[in-house]
Amino acid sequence: MVVDGLRSTSRARTMVDVAAALGRRRLERVLDDQLASGDLTYDAIVAMFNSLARRGRDGIGLLRPLLEVRGEGYVAPSTLLEARFLELVRDHCLPEPSRQHLPPWAVVDGIGRVDFAYPQRRLLVEVDGRRWHSRDQANEEDRFRDQQAVATGWRVLRYTWAQVTRQASYVADNLRATLSQRAA
Repeated sequence: MVVDGLRSTSRARTMVDVAAALGRRRLERVLDDQLASGDLTYDAIVAMFNSLARRGRDGIGLLRPLLEVRGEGYVAPSTLLEARFLELVRDHCLPEPSRQHLPPWAVVDGIGRVDFAYPQRRLLVEVDGRRWHSRDQANEEDRFRDQQAVATGWRVLRYTWAQVTRQASYVADNLRATLSQRAA
């Protein structure tokens, strides 16, 4: 393709090409970043993958399983912290939460969306990175959303970057204990 008179590749082609240069974890994060941004669709990357996949092409074997688990209904983690939390959940054999959950009291356009939820347990989980949760306005919105959750019988757990990345066993034990409790 040509952009502003310069030859370049599409995002989908670039994803297939970089698969040969990245490790699995980094490739997964780059793929999820692109899907979460909306700049690359799942269908576009799969179409490009299918057109370029052949035995012996570097990166194809690494990208194939990542694409197989992403598809209809897949919600990519929107931050590195969300991705790390999901790894923690899998590493500790915890149940997979729903992602980017819109609770019943949230505004239709997505305001009030939470990072993770276990709706059957009436439990919300937020992972608070500095980027989005250090501003005063964001803190006010977080507290308001937490209060709405509690008022309607939901529980809220919040974990920080340090907890998810350096205290994974604590987070896993805390989440497991909370999930084992009966919701109000």
